[in-house]
Amino acid sequence: MMGLLPTTGIFVATAPTDLRKAFDGLAALVRQSLQQDPLSGSLYVFCNRRHDRIKILFWEPGGYWLCTRRLERGTFRWPAREAVCARYSREELALLLGGIDLTTTRARPWYRRELKPVFYSLRSCTFDVQRVANAEDGLGTTFPGFLVSRSCLLPQRRW
Repeated sequence: MMGLLPTTGIFVATAPTDLRKAFDGLAALVRQSLQQDPLSGSLYVFCNRRHDRIKILFWEPGGYWLCTRRLERGTFRWPAREAVCARYSREELALLLGGIDLTTTRARPWYRRELKPVFYSLRSCTFDVQRVANAEDGLGTTFPGFLVSRSCLLPQRRW
C-alpha cells in the first residue's frame, strides 16, 4: 500500500456505488455527490451494494490511480449512511481494508496536534507551507494539498 501522510484526506462514500465506473466516472461522482475536488490529492473510497468490492480513487501529479479490491468471501463493514461521505484517518482505512469492524472498536485517547502552517528552511531558502487544495511553488513543482510560498535570501557579496 502507498505511504500516506497524516495530512492526506481520506473520504469514504457511504452510499453504494456502481463500480463499473472507471477514472472519469468516479471523479465526476466525487465532484457531484461528495462535493470534493478529485484533484486535491485525497483518497476517495467507494464500495458496491454487496460490500464485497472496493475502489479507491487517488490523484497525483500526472494522473489518477485507481485501486480495486474484491473479497472472495465475506464483506467489508461499511459506515452508516449518516452523511454523504465519512472522513477517515490512515489507521481507520487500514482497519477497514483489513476486515476489522470499526463499530466494535474504539480509539484510545491520544493527543492529536492540530495542523498549522509550518516553516521549513532549506539552505538559504525558506518555505512557508500551508494546507490548501493544490498549489505550485513557481518552479513547476506541484504539491497536492499544500500551498508553498518560497523566499530566498541570497548571500551578500563582500568586497
